[in-house]
Amino acid sequence: MAGMRGPVYETPAERNWLRSIGADAVCMSVIPEALAAAGAGIPVTAITLIANDAASMKNRVLTHEAVAQAGEKYASSVKKLVKAILGSR
Repeated sequence: MAGMRGPVYETPAERNWLRSIGADAVCMSVIPEALAAAGAGIPVTAITLIANDAASMKNRVLTHEAVAQAGEKYASSVKKLVKAILGSR
């Protein structure tokens, strides 16, 4: 996994570079946010949804619309997962 600064989508060249260094998933904000929280002594649990399939995009540009649509597709599943985790406390 790799972390990039957001909120931007990786260019085709950046996706190729990330793949060449071994990243099979990239996140925009979870890694820096988790590091900042942990550095402040805050316990961290993170759940991340991969909302774009950049690998299948080849040299096409990622769009916010496509990512938002994927996020909406899985929103109810993520909500159920979070409720299940919090309900088990």
